[in-house]
Amino acid sequence: MQFFMPLERIPTVTHQQGSRSAIVKGKIVHYKSTEYEEAIGILLGALSQHRPDKPIEPPVELTTLWYFGTKNKNRNMMLKITKPDEDNLVKGFRDCLERLKFVKCDQHIAVSHTWRFWTTGVPGIYVDIKKVNEYGDGIETISDGSGNLYI
Repeated sequence: MQFFMPLERIPTVTHQQGSRSAIVKGKIVHYKSTEYEEAIGILLGALSQHRPDKPIEPPVELTTLWYFGTKNKNRNMMLKITKPDEDNLVKGFRDCLERLKFVKCDQHIAVSHTWRFWTTGVPGIYVDIKKVNEYGDGIETISDGSGNLYI
């Protein structure tokens, strides 16, 4: 399934930034910040419009293209190499996919591609999520001659 979620502003609070810990009555308590919960709410709201009837069977390939708004025409469609980090940005997104039952469990996402761009057009997130062959057919491999394969 493929879709684009236009977002006025892409949430940039990451999973790592949103996690907090405190010691309460001698025990460590973990909680999410208000900013992180708001970011997750935005993603859940946008994703819920595209929710599948049933979870995609594993293994799953997830491709996301994140388009961050800019007024600088010279940056249009340039790769975004500033914060937030790609892996922290995508963690919360994957959690949303699991909560909305796009996948049964986010560990079922075996292949993941994430691109971050600047855009003078409509900011948002393009999503392509699909079941893939469990043997990785279609992935180019190189053998070292001893039976080891490399992508």
